[in-house]
Amino acid sequence: MRTSFLILFSLCVFFQTHAQNAPNGDVETKSNDLTDVFYFASEMPTFPGGDTAFASFIKKNLTYPKEARRQNITGNVYVQFIIEKDGNVTNVSIVPGKGAHPLLDQAAMDVIKSSPKWSPGLTNGQPVRVKKIQRIYFQITK
Repeated sequence: MRTSFLILFSLCVFFQTHAQNAPNGDVETKSNDLTDVFYFASEMPTFPGGDTAFASFIKKNLTYPKEARRQNITGNVYVQFIIEKDGNVTNVSIVPGKGAHPLLDQAAMDVIKSSPKWSPGLTNGQPVRVKKIQRIYFQITK
């Protein structure tokens, strides 16, 4: 009998509490490189086709690891990533302390890394780097 699975996810975006107010009213944080990373922008980045298309992209491209299914491993994985000024997705990682299991964490990062270019976030009409956090929920159903 084939085990089917249902992958649920939420397009909830969680924001870091250590952000500071920027002079233009947006929220930014210090970064380790030469470019600031924003948590909010006047116009937030958008996935091609919008949120529904992003949900469909994840559902279609996320692979539930066979070993995780075999071991009945489920849970939430919070993936953080940056939408660059050119729309590319970079710096994909698990939010510290917010992974579920290494197998699920890797699968969640892989699907985000495979994302096509987004429309970048804009502040004052200029593209900016924006950090996003995506929750991906893994659940096995029979």
